[in-house]
Amino acid sequence: MKTIFRSPESIEDRDKSKKAIFLAGSIEMDKAVNWQKRGEEVLSEKYVIFNPRRASWNTSWEQSIDNPQFKEQVLGN
Repeated sequence: MKTIFRSPESIEDRDKSKKAIFLAGSIEMDKAVNWQKRGEEVLSEKYVIFNPRRASWNTSWEQSIDNPQFKEQVLGN
């Protein structure tokens, strides 16, 4: 069963028998260090990981609630 979920993936297919960890912290692309990747490596065997860092984020997208991609990132779908 899937144990790592990145925004904006659905979490419906998660392993509900494992505790979950949300990797909260800075995800500012091209500015914040990608510490979440190491967290996934270390924790994903024992926990379901929710990583807000989006692999497909485009730095040209305006960070505004009026931008559909940003809104999906922050509020989900």
